[in-house]
Amino acid sequence: MQRRREPTTFEEIALDYHVLPVMVVTTIVLGVLWCLGWGIYSLAADNNNNFARDRIGMEKLVYSYGDDANDSSPNLVQLRKQAAQAIVDLEKRSQGVANTSYLTLTGYQKSKMQEVASTGKPLVLDTSKMSYSAYPDAALSLDGLEIILLWVAIGTSGVVAFLAENEDRYRSYRYADLPWNKAWPWLLNFAMGPTAWAISGISALLLRSDPIVDDTVEVAPATRFPEVQQVREENVQEASLATYNSAPNTARAYYVNLRVEAAAHYRKQRIRDIDYEIRQTKEEAQAMSARLRSTQQVLNDQQAEKRQLQAAQTDNATAVNPSVPNEEFNRILELPGVLATQVVNNRLRIIVRATYRQRDTLYHLGDWRINIGADTVSFTAKRVRSGTRSDWHGDYPDYEYNHGVFCFGDRQYVLDEHLQKGQYLEAVALAIDCLNSVNDGDEHRVPLAFRTIREEVSA
Repeated sequence: MQRRREPTTFEEIALDYHVLPVMVVTTIVLGVLWCLGWGIYSLAADNNNNFARDRIGMEKLVYSYGDDANDSSPNLVQLRKQAAQAIVDLEKRSQGVANTSYLTLTGYQKSKMQEVASTGKPLVLDTSKMSYSAYPDAALSLDGLEIILLWVAIGTSGVVAFLAENEDRYRSYRYADLPWNKAWPWLLNFAMGPTAWAISGISALLLRSDPIVDDTVEVAPATRFPEVQQVREENVQEASLATYNSAPNTARAYYVNLRVEAAAHYRKQRIRDIDYEIRQTKEEAQAMSARLRSTQQVLNDQQAEKRQLQAAQTDNATAVNPSVPNEEFNRILELPGVLATQVVNNRLRIIVRATYRQRDTLYHLGDWRINIGADTVSFTAKRVRSGTRSDWHGDYPDYEYNHGVFCFGDRQYVLDEHLQKGQYLEAVALAIDCLNSVNDGDEHRVPLAFRTIREEVSA
């Protein structure tokens, strides 16, 4: 049986990918917003109902509520006029005497009351009340479009959480890598709605372009470390190896030019720049004696860099025979783990696959990218593909830090010194040796931390 990648587990989805927690949090937030809206509506309904009771009382005062509202007899008409006129007179007198509105009638209510005083018709005001159950009934009675939009929102939250966590820690997995031969991925996919359906289809198409590797596994060899011995056959993970485009001819031409002309030209230009910087620094030091101590250190560093560059320039003063860098480049191609050489953004790029053999098992320590140019002063290796097991959550022997940069430790100074002297072959060889090794105290963790690479072992 062959697979493109290892199947994920329910624990990885539930805990590492944060899909289920995000879906639960989204549901809780939507519920809180719904309850908040219900509370606001309840306050508005209570305020409106208080006004409604006041208006009902006003209608009762002028015989315009209940059965009285349907009575148009002359006697009742006269009573309405008298009651309404009395209210209007009281309101008018309170305004003139006390400069206030005793009955606090609104302009609309006062005009209605004056109309009753002149015509005797029943007073008609809006006395309708709001029902407290109206809002939850309406909120729970969602139509089809609202349900679909809510479904899409929850599904999008889950898928975004999956993709974000996958990009951060599990770049070798796709959404379509879920074990679809089980029931729970189908239930999860259905629960996350149309967004997840579209993502799973796109992921399945992208999965077709991934390289095929043999998914048979090897049991980690017995060791004296009990935690290593606990790695069972069904849990051993193999590396999913990638392929890279290689342009050795272009890379060779760039390397020859780097050794013969580009590096020397950069040093000359840099020396001129440093001369100008030294003059500027000296003038500043003379003009600002208070800053002399801190400026002197900068001056010393600049002069030291100039001496290093001049020394390198002197070593390379004679023309370099093109056959020398050609031979050096051939040796770079033969270094262990070199997969491809390219020229990208005026830099020589070398792709290296780091491996480590422990007994009869070969482990994948990751694929790394080395960039070298004429102005490169600090040697770095950037990880482009991880060989770390998905269930490994420790640190060493995974020597990556700062978002994928390899930690060379005390070798960093030696590597930078090689670069300054133009010894690119020596620098690359030393870096590859570091990438393919682990510290003595970390050897027992290798089977726990890295996936294996299956080899044809000769008998």
